[in-house]
Amino acid sequence: MVALTCKLRELGERIVQYNLNTGKVIRDICLPQAVKFKYLAWAEPNEMFYVKSVHSVDRSRFHIRAGLSLHVAVVIAIFSAFPIRFIGMFEVDRRVFGAGITNAIITNSLLVVMYITGDVKFFSLENILQKYKLFDCDIEDCCTEPFCEHPCPLQMNIKITECPPVLLDVKCADQNVQIGGYPWHYISTPRGMMGLFEITSLDNHVMVEGGVLKAEFVHPDSDSCCFHGDGSGRIMFITKNIVKIYQLVHDEDNDTRSLQILTTINVKHDQQKPEIIQMTSSGRCIRRRQSVDVVSLDDSINIQQLEYEDELDLTWLSVSETGMPYHVCFYDNQTLQELRDINLEKSEVSDECYEQQICVDLDTIVLVTKPRLGQFICTVYRLSGDLHQVDQSTISKLKSSSKSKDNSLSNRRRGSRTRTR
Repeated sequence: MVALTCKLRELGERIVQYNLNTGKVIRDICLPQAVKFKYLAWAEPNEMFYVKSVHSVDRSRFHIRAGLSLHVAVVIAIFSAFPIRFIGMFEVDRRVFGAGITNAIITNSLLVVMYITGDVKFFSLENILQKYKLFDCDIEDCCTEPFCEHPCPLQMNIKITECPPVLLDVKCADQNVQIGGYPWHYISTPRGMMGLFEITSLDNHVMVEGGVLKAEFVHPDSDSCCFHGDGSGRIMFITKNIVKIYQLVHDEDNDTRSLQILTTINVKHDQQKPEIIQMTSSGRCIRRRQSVDVVSLDDSINIQQLEYEDELDLTWLSVSETGMPYHVCFYDNQTLQELRDINLEKSEVSDECYEQQICVDLDTIVLVTKPRLGQFICTVYRLSGDLHQVDQSTISKLKSSSKSKDNSLSNRRRGSRTRTR
């Protein structure tokens, strides 16, 4: 298990590697003290991860204190996993990549830089490493002993002096671009048109036939659209409580591609709307259907996450419902037929007002709750039995209320859905 722990500012941030079975610290890697690292994420699931500094605005006090250039927007350090090896560290400089940078991430061997204008630019990470890497830095040369008193931090060994070739430049809303399908296509939302998604060919930038997806009804929760994490090219359009699955179909006669719906997942309870019963003074019952002024029970059901578990070949989604604990629905990845709907045990920290996230890894479900700033509470559940046999699959809570101020990254794949946010 790999985790990024936030120490005192005098010591700087560190990457700490733990033994998953014993919880003991295996390696303690010191990061540059002048940079405030905060984010840890996969660059390629189970192969490469990176840590990223906080975004710094122009002329920030952070740069003045750290002695860094005012032009540096983000600092990124990249590592390979299993075993952990330091690949390189570089700055995303505004003088090189342009002004107005709001964020930068690494995903699928690409450096993705986002701008305040709505532009999202993609660069080849392999090209950057080959052209701008100054020297190799062995992680063993630094002090990796747990809680070393005199740490030797990793060095900045990549210096990007000119803007690399831009592979793709997309102007969109919410800086959200996703690439997938075969051949390659990308999903984006035009600026000023939130809730609308366009599927466009990466080759000629032509939108596919029927490639505009928009929810039929307006609701306060934002919709999302993504490629399925199994690499099948299927497109998942997620609204409030409905998931529509589409497939790109090739017309060989016209050499065009169109969007065709495959199936729909509806997480609403299969029940009729409740009847309102009134009694007269004589005892006669008056039944009438629920009026439009009464809030429907279906309005309280929301899909929070949709992910893919590659080792079990299952698609799962988490659902929240007003007054009820979270429940996780598992689906066969090929047929998308529901296998199990598991209700998580309601605890003292499962308040629906809290920020919550669910992670599924094989037979383990982790509910991460953020009750307040800087505090995270993890509740771990373990599945037993067979998901394909309804009567045998049960869930048990292993532990709860594990408080932490750290960001962590599991050594298993949490899902392959990637967003450029």
